[in-house]
Amino acid sequence: MNERQRKMDKVKKIFAGFGAMLLAFALIISSFSVTAFAAETEKEPASVDIYFSVSHDAGYFETPENEIIAFKKLTVPYFDLALYGLQQYYFSSESYGKDEDYEGEGNPESDIEPGTSEGAFGKVTMLHALIYATEIYYCGIDAEDAGKGYLKDMELIGTNVFSPEGSTGSMYIRLFWGMDENFNYYHNYKYPLASEGWGSTADQILLHDGDIVTLGHFSNWSFHQDSKSVFNFIKAGEKTVFAEVEQNKTLDLTVYLAGKGGNYTTSHTPRTEQPGVYYISLDELDTGIVTRWNFLGSADKNGNITFDAWMESGEYLVCVSGQYGAELKNAIVSTPGGIIVKVTEASAPGDINGDGTVNVLDLLKLRKLLVEGETEISKANADLNSDGNINVLDLLALRKMLVAS
Repeated sequence: MNERQRKMDKVKKIFAGFGAMLLAFALIISSFSVTAFAAETEKEPASVDIYFSVSHDAGYFETPENEIIAFKKLTVPYFDLALYGLQQYYFSSESYGKDEDYEGEGNPESDIEPGTSEGAFGKVTMLHALIYATEIYYCGIDAEDAGKGYLKDMELIGTNVFSPEGSTGSMYIRLFWGMDENFNYYHNYKYPLASEGWGSTADQILLHDGDIVTLGHFSNWSFHQDSKSVFNFIKAGEKTVFAEVEQNKTLDLTVYLAGKGGNYTTSHTPRTEQPGVYYISLDELDTGIVTRWNFLGSADKNGNITFDAWMESGEYLVCVSGQYGAELKNAIVSTPGGIIVKVTEASAPGDINGDGTVNVLDLLKLRKLLVEGETEISKANADLNSDGNINVLDLLALRKMLVAS
């Protein structure tokens, strides 16, 4: 082999190695792109956790399976509305107005264009929640089977089970759970607005974790005209869904009305009619008729009442019943409403390990926490000097307590 041939072979080897490097680099980049795309896709919300209530006149709705739909914690997954033949209600926008050029009969339509499957992907709306809740609670199917087209497959779309009509941003529910269209739904105790003076419909209301969806149906078709309609709720400070109180302590509550404000806005005002307030353990919730629960007392003229947590630890529903109107005195014009109150076990200062007694084991547990850091303890019981911190001062206080005993 001459010198020229040797040089050509060397160049070929260099280019072959370089080509292999390029191929490897391309594979890495390709893998990275797929991984990055997968990670980006995974960021899309798979589901949202909401609280869901449905009522009829003064009481909470009871399903055919005797389930009371009051503050149900519901995990609503995203699913394609095309499974239900409802792709005309794909999410498009939370903000829109009315179509001023609409020439059809009845109310004007919205001015937004219909959404697409790509644009709506991963966005859970109130329409998803209504469909999913219908299948689970009203139809009684398992959660893992819901959101897969059941209502359409069983030809229940358009029946008194669930009958939506209209167009994007102007969706109208004609029938729902055997009830007619004489109802309202609120989102986080507010009349949902797409823009000033224009209400948003379920297909364009995005849901987020912790949201409250309340639907109230009424027998009287003039309910919305009364000054004391539509949704009652209870607050503990700024909390509207869930509050905690320790056994034998008290919790201050206020009964509110989410009612009509100007130009379709929502006005939140304390109820001044001194309504009765009732409570029941969530484990014993067997009727939606609130006045059959345990009577807590009547709210004062400012809507205030104190919850005295003398009962066993657990979760309780504290509610007012639906109320009669101010002008429509013989008609229920507002929904039942309330708050979940979790009663926690009473603290026992010094019982660090939560075994019900205070002894040297608690001292060792607290010392371990201070030396090693994070460990399982009852922090309420560990703060013996009530200064908001757990430190050596609490250790000294506990040792003094044990010596004294």
